[in-house]
Amino acid sequence: MTLPFYYSFKEFTAHYKADLSIWLKENSGKNETDYLKWIYSLAGYYLGYQWFNVDSPKYSVTDMSFGAEGITTEYDISNYVSIFIGVVEGNLIKKFNLFNDNKLAEFLYDFDGDLRDFIRHERFWFDGAAYLLIPFFDIEKEKVGRRTVYDENNEPLIYEGETIHEDGEFKMGTLYFDYDGYEIFLEEIKLIIEFILEKLDAETEKPETKSNLTIPEKIVLLEQLGVFVKLTKDGVRPENEYKIIQRLIGGDYNNVKKYCLNRKTKNKSFKGYQITDKHRNAIKNFYNSKTY
Repeated sequence: MTLPFYYSFKEFTAHYKADLSIWLKENSGKNETDYLKWIYSLAGYYLGYQWFNVDSPKYSVTDMSFGAEGITTEYDISNYVSIFIGVVEGNLIKKFNLFNDNKLAEFLYDFDGDLRDFIRHERFWFDGAAYLLIPFFDIEKEKVGRRTVYDENNEPLIYEGETIHEDGEFKMGTLYFDYDGYEIFLEEIKLIIEFILEKLDAETEKPETKSNLTIPEKIVLLEQLGVFVKLTKDGVRPENEYKIIQRLIGGDYNNVKKYCLNRKTKNKSFKGYQITDKHRNAIKNFYNSKTY
């Protein structure tokens, strides 16, 4: 399954159940947690559903002029956009023989093709993020009554120290990046990321594949079996204790740690990670049932 890349939280959530259903049919033996982990690690490490610094995300460009493997550098969005526009315009100039800036501007004014066809370059290589950023590139079009005249080397013509201009009605197209739309998109991506992580976190409370017990119930069981007393008696440091417990019962380490801390502080540490009578009664019933 190739998951569509969604640019808004509304669009992502509207298709979530349908996309999940398709993925589960194509991946037998998997569950929703596996699906969430999959989409979290999807295309666009520098753009997509993985967490990044929303204030200043980085995008990679590989410069192949430094050898067979090139040198990959991460750029902020403004520098990345400058390189991208330079590459696209360079490809257009080369393919359509646009020998000066006026010819390029006229061509862009009438351009109705797909910019994706002009991303590949012999020197600069973009990762998948370039294709996902395409919707934020557009062409600003206007007609002007005066423009600079260029020579065959694309240099402005100068006569007696003055730049030569010509008058008329000229088409001018300029490739630009929609920074306002991009900023809105980053906020939407942040909501998508939070949605995924919240659902992944909620899964820790659900029965696991190999056990009918939740993480807090397993901790209660280990407590009743004397594991924590043994660890304390042996002088095991708290951080190592949490690691040992996590290795025993599985689950996310940070969640296990929070439940263990709440066990010590009688539920005063993390509000969302309480060990309650519900968990203790569940273990009591489980232990007494002898149907493990």
